[in-house]
Amino acid sequence: MKSLDSLLGTVLIFGAGILAGLIFASAISGVMSSILAAIVAVCGAIIAGYVTNFVAEDFRRFRDGSALAAALSGELSAHGTAIPMLRNILNTFMENVQAGKSLPLRPIERPNDPVFDAGVAKLGLLGCDLVSDIVYVYQQIRAFRGAIGILYQDHAEMTSNEFIARCAGCLDVIDRAMERAEPLLKKLQARANQEYALPRPWALLER
Repeated sequence: MKSLDSLLGTVLIFGAGILAGLIFASAISGVMSSILAAIVAVCGAIIAGYVTNFVAEDFRRFRDGSALAAALSGELSAHGTAIPMLRNILNTFMENVQAGKSLPLRPIERPNDPVFDAGVAKLGLLGCDLVSDIVYVYQQIRAFRGAIGILYQDHAEMTSNEFIARCAGCLDVIDRAMERAEPLLKKLQARANQEYALPRPWALLER
């Protein structure tokens, strides 16, 4: 709400600028003065329109970035709830193989990341620091899925040593992902809850 009020305040300020220009124009007499007054009024209207559009676009990008940060945070949090179960499964696999027990591995449906896949083109809204961490974590997730998929598909053809090594590799991927994912979740939540701030006046010259 505060961000919307700030946006409306900016629009009103520049609207007042246009009105002041028109009042100034009406107070000037003579042909040349009328022309000058018209130029001032037109320039004021153009500048005000440009600034208003700039602020509106900046607010829209900020809002879209906030929504994307919240959605990615939710998706990663959902993936994270399965980590204890996955670690337990992999450790159990290794224990069973070492004990010479059979492994009843059944086919599983490969999960996906609908939020990340749909939002890749908009990751730039979150800033370079967040984008780097996001891409790293999701690539580790996909590396884990590929590695564990091989275990399920080809375990019957593996030696005990290879199977155990691949299980350990899956656990390593989980650890690498979690090392970056835990601080990333905090950053995403902070970005999702961040309030909009009006751009600096000189930012108009940077775009």
